[in-house]
Amino acid sequence: MIRKEAISVIVEKMSNQPIISANGSRIIIKKYEELEKSCVGKFHDADSFEKAKLVDILQELLDSKIEISPITITGKWCEIDTPQDLEMARKKFED
Repeated sequence: MIRKEAISVIVEKMSNQPIISANGSRIIIKKYEELEKSCVGKFHDADSFEKAKLVDILQELLDSKIEISPITITGKWCEIDTPQDLEMARKKFED
């Protein structure tokens, strides 16, 4: 589940990298707030908006005709959506 506080932190961290623009940050937060108020039932691959992952939010942006451009990441990376994901990432990056 991705919470509003988490999406705000993710967007803030991404804004400090060449990953997302300030305008992109505003778009993601605005879309999240809209969905938080209006989404009922299944949300993309999640059972509900409350259980959605970041990838579900990104898919919603694409479905809303908001352009997203990919970036190439080299080296180790992983998607962290849950405390279990975080623990797995910690183990992965110990090397």
